[in-house]
Amino acid sequence: MTTDDLGQQGPFQTIDTAPKDGRLIIGREGNGESHLMRWRTKDDMLKEDGPEDQGEHAYWARWRTDTGLHPVEWAPTSLTKEETLDRA
Repeated sequence: MTTDDLGQQGPFQTIDTAPKDGRLIIGREGNGESHLMRWRTKDDMLKEDGPEDQGEHAYWARWRTDTGLHPVEWAPTSLTKEETLDRA
């Protein structure tokens, strides 16, 4: 997926400056792949997954699948969570 498809609204920045408040952002991995992602906290996991399905720690996750990512950079996106639910 290109960053145009992801609604990029600004330059990529180092991952240590990324917001960890659950909002959607674009993450770019070391191999250049970009994904919509969010930070998943332990509280998010408890609310969304229930007490029996808990990970060990907070992590960067692909939006919608919540699989882990290891981004090196991030950029803001114009897309909202609601907008992405309509996409295939």
